[in-house]
Amino acid sequence: MPLSHAPTIPDATRRAHAAFLASDDAFSGAARLLASLWRAERGLPCSVQVEPGSAAASRKPRRVRAGWRLRPDAARAGRTFLTPEIAAYVRRALILREPGALWDEPKILGHLLASQGLALNLCAVMALDLDLASRVWSDLLPDFVHRVTHVRFETSPGRGHDDLLQDHTAFDIQLDVVTPDADPAFVAVELKFIEPMAGPSASVRARYGEVARACGLYRSPDDLLLYRPGIEQLRREHTLGQLMVDHGYASRGLFVLAGPALNRRVGAAAQVYADALVAPRGATPDRVGFVHLTIEAILAALARSGAEVHARAVHARYLDFERVTAVALGDIPPPPTPPRVPTTPLALPSPCPSAASPSDVLRPPKPLTPRRIGRHAGDRPEQAETPRSSVGGKPQRSPRSAPSAAPAPTHRATRKACRTAVSGGGQ
Repeated sequence: MPLSHAPTIPDATRRAHAAFLASDDAFSGAARLLASLWRAERGLPCSVQVEPGSAAASRKPRRVRAGWRLRPDAARAGRTFLTPEIAAYVRRALILREPGALWDEPKILGHLLASQGLALNLCAVMALDLDLASRVWSDLLPDFVHRVTHVRFETSPGRGHDDLLQDHTAFDIQLDVVTPDADPAFVAVELKFIEPMAGPSASVRARYGEVARACGLYRSPDDLLLYRPGIEQLRREHTLGQLMVDHGYASRGLFVLAGPALNRRVGAAAQVYADALVAPRGATPDRVGFVHLTIEAILAALARSGAEVHARAVHARYLDFERVTAVALGDIPPPPTPPRVPTTPLALPSPCPSAASPSDVLRPPKPLTPRRIGRHAGDRPEQAETPRSSVGGKPQRSPRSAPSAAPAPTHRATRKACRTAVSGGGQ
């Protein structure tokens, strides 16, 4: 039976796995432990986090192991991503980001609980395969999506533009789609993971009230509820989508809030926001609708669309709370089987060039030094023999040469040869 709520993991268990934060609620604590388990199973090194000292002590900051963070070298190598292809896609996306895009690179690459990292691990495969994206989203939204033509991340139709919100509001994910009626449209996605839907909030601007009253989406556009932390972000993104339709960026649009089923705060915020709308699915075709989807539903659509291996990998990485429950109970199941990794050459290398899978950690062999080579007689370079001379009446030593295959001369033969050399070749 699937869990109906997130398990409450004992502090001792979380501390034992370097996954303890005193401020975590049940869902965040379980997700943090799962991230630490996923990292440890792959042999990835964890980073440290600086925490303030207690009042009773010297108040000096202290460094604690943070199992939900990767060490910088592993983070830079893209090891937070499920496949090398996703890591290569992220590297390209970061380089070609939109001007003004708020990509938090250290968090995306090194923080295993970052929602931007989840968005990339979940949907980059669809950006790389638009046929797969079309199957997934036409399954999830059959009355709105017929085909997906483009997938982009951390995107906005225009940051700071006067005809929009005049700020830097952006969507986590945007799908350019064609509807069943052959209309060009978009699906804008705001994706949450462990966020408690409590802010921080954008500063109130007069423009926000103007747009809320003019867009025709809300029952009471001036309701203070629409400006509360956790809700005001949904209002900003939804109205931005409506402005895109009003100004001809697309014929139709749909705004989606996605989050884990067990993060009850995301589900509660979605319900509160939907209740403030005139019609959640849009009063008319030219009004942008609102939909709440769980990440579990997206994974199920991925599996039905032929990407079951990837769906299982995402689930094991972010949502396998049955596993953390078993760890807390002391009944630890075997680690899940890592997903198969394609062998396509990629722009972003793994930490070790010979690594075959993101779950493998290989140390390259130490280069052989001349000293190590010299330990084996068969590996010594051959040296030319140097004839002996009779300078000073004594034979001069020649450099040591490799052993010859010929039999060694006898003691008597060697002494006779020395006498001959000293006498200058006489009888």
